[in-house]
Amino acid sequence: MQYDTTRRWRSQSTYLQHDVRALKSQLRIGDTYTSGDVFDSVQFRGAQLMSNEEMLPDSQRGFAPIIRGMAHSNAKVTVSQHGYVIYETFVAPGAFAITDLYPTAQSGDLEVTVKESDGSERKFTQPFSAVPFMLRQGRIKYSVSLGRYYSTQADTRQPQFMQSTLFYGLPADVTFYGGAQMAEDYQSWSGGLGRGFGELGSLGVDYTHAVTRTLSEKRYSGHSARLQYQKNFTTTGSTLSLASYRYSSLGYYDFAEANALEGRYGETESKRSREEVSFSQPLGDIGSLSASAWAQNYWHSPRRDRTVHVGFLQRLERRFLGAGLLLYAVVGE
Repeated sequence: MQYDTTRRWRSQSTYLQHDVRALKSQLRIGDTYTSGDVFDSVQFRGAQLMSNEEMLPDSQRGFAPIIRGMAHSNAKVTVSQHGYVIYETFVAPGAFAITDLYPTAQSGDLEVTVKESDGSERKFTQPFSAVPFMLRQGRIKYSVSLGRYYSTQADTRQPQFMQSTLFYGLPADVTFYGGAQMAEDYQSWSGGLGRGFGELGSLGVDYTHAVTRTLSEKRYSGHSARLQYQKNFTTTGSTLSLASYRYSSLGYYDFAEANALEGRYGETESKRSREEVSFSQPLGDIGSLSASAWAQNYWHSPRRDRTVHVGFLQRLERRFLGAGLLLYAVVGE
């Protein structure tokens, strides 16, 4: 809920939600937001069907690598991470594959010990790291949204549209992801890959192409490339995330920007590049600290946007207490 200057309460999200257990999904109908894992999230009124990981057993949630090995006899296999045992099982002689590891810390090599029936042991290391969107091999995650785009900005188009996204876990700790946004005067397609590199962190790369047609029949076409990196520091619990967007051609607009073109507050500059960095640090019982910053540049314009945010969150029994500082600057206008 949000209170506006006209002294009225305005709801930002009001919807009905129902579990679809046969699909391990949730159905929402009403005013809500699209998923923001492939495209930027937008508000809309309509229906949304999306995967619900909470309906899966714990051993199938999140991301964990498949551990493959060989046992020469009936053997005990133990998996440890950061000195803690996280999994144990017994296997028959021959090749084995462990596919039901429980979610672990998002980085940190897995130490695997195979203890044979005669007492001999063999050890090997399974590198492990993951960006948040990575899935186990064979797992699928999806969302489909259908409805009418909504914006509080004046003179903004509010077309009917459809958005779909898909994530699929591939072998070798690789996850494919992509999606499409379709409206009468806007089409966008995206595809990318993410992979973990053990203690080095994890990396995601994707490409998006968009076509926009305005009310005055102007046509814009462009594409954007994005690089994402995440590293978890297990000794301190810190998380560092980096993202770099390169709008490699003039004429790329995301869905919200395309609907604001030629409006009273429509953006006339086309974005050229954007860099983001974020850092989070848990502080135990005290709370958690987060910081983020981003910078954005434009084609054929000296304008440069800069934002810095620092926040603190503390839990007090059943309530949360938060404080933050936001700095925003436009340079070059």
